[in-house]
Order: sequence, then C-alpha cells, then structure tokens
Amino acid sequence: VRGGVYYLDSPLVLTHEDSGSEGCPVVWEAYPGEKPVISGGRVVEGFEERVVGGRSAWVAYLPDVAQGEWYFRQLFVNGERRPRSRLPKSGFYRVAGVPAYAGRRLAELQLFEGVDEFEFGPGDIKAWRNIHDVDVVVLHFWVEERIPIASVDPGGSKVKLSQKTVFALRDGFANEYPRYYLENVFEALSEPGEWYLDRGTGQLFYIPKSGERLGEVTVTAPKLLWRLLELKGDSEKGAYVEHVVFRGLTFECTDWAHTLSAQAAVNVPGALYLEGARNVAIENCTVRNVGGYAIEISGGCSNVRVANCDLHGLGAGGIKVGTQHVPKSTAEQTEFIDIVGNRIRDCGAVFHSAVGVWVGQARAVR
Repeated sequence: VRGGVYYLDSPLVLTHEDSGSEGCPVVWEAYPGEKPVISGGRVVEGFEERVVGGRSAWVAYLPDVAQGEWYFRQLFVNGERRPRSRLPKSGFYRVAGVPAYAGRRLAELQLFEGVDEFEFGPGDIKAWRNIHDVDVVVLHFWVEERIPIASVDPGGSKVKLSQKTVFALRDGFANEYPRYYLENVFEALSEPGEWYLDRGTGQLFYIPKSGERLGEVTVTAPKLLWRLLELKGDSEKGAYVEHVVFRGLTFECTDWAHTLSAQAAVNVPGALYLEGARNVAIENCTVRNVGGYAIEISGGCSNVRVANCDLHGLGAGGIKVGTQHVPKSTAEQTEFIDIVGNRIRDCGAVFHSAVGVWVGQARAVR
C-alpha cells in the first residue's frame, strides 16, 4: 500500500473469500519507506475567524451537519484530540439529591436501582442551547455513565435524563451521591483547544490553541462510527478469514456513540474487529484517534497475533479478546491469541472505565 491517506466511506470488510493459504498468505503492508494511513475521518475546511462569547474562535459551516447527514463527537487538530466544551472546567459537580430515593439511605440501595432524574446544585445546570446534546457523565462504582439531558426544570434544580442510569446514583457503595461533569455545552466554550458542533446550524466552533493559525493546521473529524476494518468469517460453517497479515499500516479516526455502560467498557466496539478469523497477524501497525477500543478479537478466532503495534489516542482501551458469553460450541471459542510487544497509551478519553487489555471467554492468551 503506497503512502498517503485513504479516506473510507465504510469499513473495509474482509470475508472468507479474501483469505490466503498457509503457503501463500495475503499480506497487506506498507510500501517500503512509505506511510499509508487508513482513515475514517474527513478534513474540515472553510474556517473563518470570529468572536464567540468574547473569545477569538474559528467557525466553519458544514452543510452535511445542517442537513442532518453528519454529526460527530470527536475532533483532532494536527492529529491531537481536542476536548468538547465541559463544565466545570476542572474537578466535578456532585449530585445534590435524587427524588426517587427520598427517605432512604443510599448505602441500602440495590446496585441496579438506576434513575433518570436528579437534583443539582445552584447554577450547575441551566437550560442551555441545544440542551439535548449536552451529556451528563456520572462517575460511580467502576464505570462512567454518559447520558444526554432530556430536559431541565425551568428555574428549578432538577434535570431529566434521556434514559435511566444502569447503576444506583450513588458514589460506589458509600452513603453519598456521585460526582459528575457536563460535556458539550455551547455556553461553556471558552478555553483554547475546546470545540462545539451545532447540529442545528451546521456550524463547528473551535477556539485555537496558542500558535495555531488558519491554513497552517489540519482539522479532522470522524465520518465512520466505531470501525475501520472488519474480518468477518463464519466459524460455525468453517468459512474463516484466514492467513491474512497486516503490517506497517496506520488506522485512524472513528467516532463513538452512546452505549450501555459496563465494567471495563466491555460493550464498546473495536476499530479493528475480528470474528471467525484464524492464522491472522497484525504487526507493526498503528491504531490512533478512535472512538472505542483499538482492536477487538471476538468469537471464533484462533491463532491471532498482535505484535509491536502502537495503540494510542483511544476513546476506550487497547485490545479486547474473547466474548462476555460462554461459547456454545468449540467453533465459537477464542483461543491461542498472542499479544506481544505493543505500546498501549492515552486510553479512556471517552469511556474512562476502559482497560489496556481485556480478556473474556478465551483460552491460551498470552
């Protein structure tokens, strides 16, 4: 694969028909001395300098966003992740009360007594612009729960969430309410490096960092959700994707979506996804700036090697191996997986509970 950036309109999907053989594997690799990049993003152009909320900002109009055809939750400038505007600017708020728990001790609540409403402290939440796009991120137990706001009590102190939390709204097993923060608040757009996308007007707002100048930086937003590459075989039918090697390639830029919060963010997908694959190697590759996990080796996979890869700038964690459910047959088993010499860093940007390497129902993983 020659050097340059290849922008995907959909994930690259390989099936049994794309397999090699033991004596003649199919190898996807970088041309010697060149750096090919497989991207799920798009370069954003057309910025103009304006004053927004008293601060100098860049503003670009994106017709696809205004028409409801595109919305993204991540932004990268010169390959570096930039945060959505949040409150508070440092630290956290704390839930002030939960009407559904009135008269009860928090320590006595059942684990899964989730709620969709809570009380907040004075001024912590307001009826902001595009309130349904504001996320409440609750940090409790061993997870973060990221849920959009449904409504705010006008002039009051209650916020309604778009769905119930999975876990009881308390700080772990302590007898106190949990911490939380708010993300994607237009009125909070104030710090260098912060950005906001207005889906109604199609405008992208970005406050540049010191030294950044229009025309001298590359701004990229994800177009694809979660995945860039899928190896999808059928292990039950013996139709594996097999004898395939990826070497020296860079995979980057996917988005995330709201998903069920679970321990280690185990429900969050990987950008490179393998199912029903065997005798596959991913070597000296880079996976960066993605919304979820970097690599997911799911059911029916065997003899897979991930070696000397650089996995960073991740919305979730590094590598997931196996499944949450017990395999129903030997064909569904995930086994003989080697994870060797990889560098996994800068994880959990979105799903804070994610881990470097997660291993579920799998055997012979080293």
